[in-house]
Amino acid sequence: MPPLEQQTCGRPVPRLTTRKYVWTTEVTQSMLGASYPLVLPTSVGPYVHACAQHMTILRKHAPALQWNVIVNGEKYITRPWYQFLVDSDFIHGDEISFYFRSYDKVWEMVIRRQKDWEDTDSD
Repeated sequence: MPPLEQQTCGRPVPRLTTRKYVWTTEVTQSMLGASYPLVLPTSVGPYVHACAQHMTILRKHAPALQWNVIVNGEKYITRPWYQFLVDSDFIHGDEISFYFRSYDKVWEMVIRRQKDWEDTDSD
């Protein structure tokens, strides 16, 4: 008999959804000040090609984002990146990590907000 965590009682086994960390980008003042595209690192190539140069990005408390990736020597994400920064009220120092779920061919985004601890009251 298999261990308890592997017993399914006749129910279908749910597909495993694993995600792989791909990269993190730090929001800079130059990103916030101009509508530049996001330049993707070269390590992203296999994941971008796996999802046909289209990124569906799942977010925890918001609708999914749909970004087309333009490949021209380097990989870029065009205007939706800048619009996402503006709409999400990012500040310099915030970090955005991207994870890829290969089974679903979708991306997940994890946001870490920069906190200004000097302005908080410790009392």
